Amino acid sequence: MRGIAPRRWYESIFRPWLPTVTLLLISAIIGWEGSICIIMAAPVFLACSSIGGLCAKYFVRATRTNFVLAGLLPIIASPIESRLPAQTHIGVVESDIVIEAPRAVIWREIVNVRPIQDDEHKASLFEAMGFPKPISAMVDHEGVGAIRQARFAGNVLFIETITTWHEFQTLAFSIRLTQKIFPRPHLTNTSPWEANILTCCLVNII
Repeated sequence: MRGIAPRRWYESIFRPWLPTVTLLLISAIIGWEGSICIIMAAPVFLACSSIGGLCAKYFVRATRTNFVLAGLLPIIASPIESRLPAQTHIGVVESDIVIEAPRAVIWREIVNVRPIQDDEHKASLFEAMGFPKPISAMVDHEGVGAIRQARFAGNVLFIETITTWHEFQTLAFSIRLTQKIFPRPHLTNTSPWEANILTCCLVNII
């Protein structure tokens, strides 16, 4: 096994990257994972593979038995991991946009979004990853309890129930999907966005 084990420390760091990158490429080619998942996972996968390479060099003897055990470890651990309860995380994302316009104009454009033409769309990372383009949004009446229908490409419809209505100042609503948002099967099957209530959105006009 002497020819298999890396002889230099930097080989232990970078040689494990080869199977890791191969796995990520295969996942992208055959559609196991979406591009956003691969981009987020790549740094973690590469770092862990390097740590494993260093541990194998300095703490584990390079015997045939150890290599076999290392290969079987994911298969053995997978049934145990699948029985662990999934963790739920609720996060808050805030963003600010400066618009030089009267409050009434901003409010009108937020509450009812006129149909967006193709030449008004700008290229974005989210659309490149497969998220549908927004088309329009219309509210059936004013005030709390109103229903706002937000339409996206691919016949995706968001049903938004207004929960807070302070005219020209604050608009909040919960979002329910009429169908799964992701057009790609590997994203649709694993996405937590399949739930009836997707999220809550709060808009403040200062």
